[in-house]
Amino acid sequence: MRAVVGHESVVAALARSLEVGRLSHAYLLIGPQGIGKRLLALNLAAALNCAEEAKPCGECSQCRRATEGKHADVQVISVLTELEGPGRKVISIDQIKEMQQAAGLQPFEGSRRVFIIDGAEHLSADAANSLLKLLEEPPAAVCLVLLATSEEEVLPTIRSRCRTHHLKLVSRQATEAVLTSGYGVDPERASLLARQADGRIGWAISAALDPRVAEDHAEQVDDVLQLPARKLQERLEVSARLANDFSRHREEVFTWLGLMRSLWRDVLLFKAGCDDTLVNVDRIDQVRSLAAGCSLPQIAEVLRETQATVDKLERNANPRLALDVLFLGLPRLDGASPLAPDRTAERTAR
Repeated sequence: MRAVVGHESVVAALARSLEVGRLSHAYLLIGPQGIGKRLLALNLAAALNCAEEAKPCGECSQCRRATEGKHADVQVISVLTELEGPGRKVISIDQIKEMQQAAGLQPFEGSRRVFIIDGAEHLSADAANSLLKLLEEPPAAVCLVLLATSEEEVLPTIRSRCRTHHLKLVSRQATEAVLTSGYGVDPERASLLARQADGRIGWAISAALDPRVAEDHAEQVDDVLQLPARKLQERLEVSARLANDFSRHREEVFTWLGLMRSLWRDVLLFKAGCDDTLVNVDRIDQVRSLAAGCSLPQIAEVLRETQATVDKLERNANPRLALDVLFLGLPRLDGASPLAPDRTAERTAR
């Protein structure tokens, strides 16, 4: 797993299983979006098909083709967006049936067929039931690798038939080192991307390689930073947009809320005089402005309400209502909240 950085314990566990020949027929890799789950899965696929003694060598044709997504025996099944109904993301029964047919064939160019299901929490009910049959009676030369952002959102019957590994956030220092030494990113930009990634090394690499990733990130940050200065109607419009997106792009809305939490954490740290630990150092002026216009209790309240909104959405609360409450309760730039000047004081009084 030479290309995998920051997940040493998981890599070591997989390497030991590979060395002693006790690999599972199915794995479940859990971690936030952009943390490197797919890269680890592709490296596992390379190790299972590597022609050298030290697996994966990273240099043979089997390894290169597997990690580059060109191996005939390594297939990635990704979520689709339903064209009918609410337009939510889903892995369909047809995708799983197609995978089952391929699983019944002998490996074409390697020794194992590896199927990576990226977004296992999006399996439709029929797709999950169909996959369960394959998990119960897998062909000998097949390995399934399921990727998900949340273990709880994967059906218990599927989880119980997989060996689960949790991927942790990668340190800022390790992310910087990978960007500079592995991808030639200049130290200043590598430092900024590592801060913005907030432990998601996969996102940092994507942002370094694709300018559009960084541009999308910048637009979302602008969106979050402008909310306190927006009028109530404008806040409701942002809420409506995100609520409409939630049924189709659930992870993107959670990412947006994660950015909001990150930015207001920076405001809290700046207000407390800990500005050397800021994540969004390129937005220091806006962070300073928010810190000047809000009290510490108000900032803490925003962070609590943001996390509460994430929790509500994960429990399938009405997204429009949850987001309306969050956005309407944000402080104004002058420190006065449009609905409740300081709910923290009221909570303390109770």
